[in-house]
Amino acid sequence: MKNLILLVSFLFSVAAVAQVTEKRDISAFTKINVTGSYAVELVKTGGNTLTISGDQDAVSNTLIEVSGGELKIEMKRNFKSKSYKKLTVIVPVNQLEEADITGSGSITSDVVFTGDFKTSVTGSGKVNLNVKASDAKANVTGSGSVTLKGSATSLKCHVAGSGSLKAADFICDNVSVEVAGSGSAHVYSKKELTGSIAGSGDVTYAGDPAVNDVKVNGSGSFKKR
Repeated sequence: MKNLILLVSFLFSVAAVAQVTEKRDISAFTKINVTGSYAVELVKTGGNTLTISGDQDAVSNTLIEVSGGELKIEMKRNFKSKSYKKLTVIVPVNQLEEADITGSGSITSDVVFTGDFKTSVTGSGKVNLNVKASDAKANVTGSGSVTLKGSATSLKCHVAGSGSLKAADFICDNVSVEVAGSGSAHVYSKKELTGSIAGSGDVTYAGDPAVNDVKVNGSGSFKKR
């Protein structure tokens, strides 16, 4: 009897952590908004079907929908799992104008996105993208990070909290940067750089821009790399 109970308990524990992969059809989108613990990879395949992998309960309770050209990936509100491992989502994409993440997830891609571009991280999440833009905007709130590579005519960025903007390989003509808190921003500007620091954060820059209207309030630093 004892062995039977142990066997049943084992089978239940295996079922509880069963790993699955599902395919979901999606329509075209130019914006992506991710909430929760998802590792999202954007790939250029030309298809309209994404795949999501992870714990069975978490996968089946993931809401994926496109509305107004925005792809949303988030957990259903009535899902009350104590914990689950980060889910992996592979998403086909042609063009992207905006990437936002809230929580501890990530959005990454090797695809080069063109045109105006915006990205934001709220929480401890990460964004790592390659962009060739006219105007680019990046915001980090919390302890997360945004990593950008490529180029832009202008970059406007804001870091609030202990997070970071890693854009030393994002070659821009003009950069405006603001850091509030203990966070950091690393940028590259060729023509003009403006910025402000409030707190103990720091800004480092590469390139040889004209540095104008820089304000530091606190123990932070604003310096050339």
